[in-house]
Amino acid sequence: MKDMIEYYFSTLSNFIYSEVKLISDDKIKVTGKVVDILPGEKFKISISENREVMGYLSGRMKKNHIKILLDDVVDVELSIYDLSKGRIIYRYA
Repeated sequence: MKDMIEYYFSTLSNFIYSEVKLISDDKIKVTGKVVDILPGEKFKISISENREVMGYLSGRMKKNHIKILLDDVVDVELSIYDLSKGRIIYRYA
């Protein structure tokens, strides 16, 4: 399992120029910028010049009614199994 995590972590590091942190065995945390707001509380987030992911709000952010606007800087939690979708876990003020 550790070999697979290191492989995905190195692969992701090649595409992303921002800070990448390994949270747990199967979660990766990256910082990105919201570039588009889509229906159904989904967002298009740019995490590098040529890489975008689809993001959705975490349950804690929905519960506390935290709004996400264009050009907000957010932390996104990605799964190592699908690097194209992520959960927005923090919004920087």
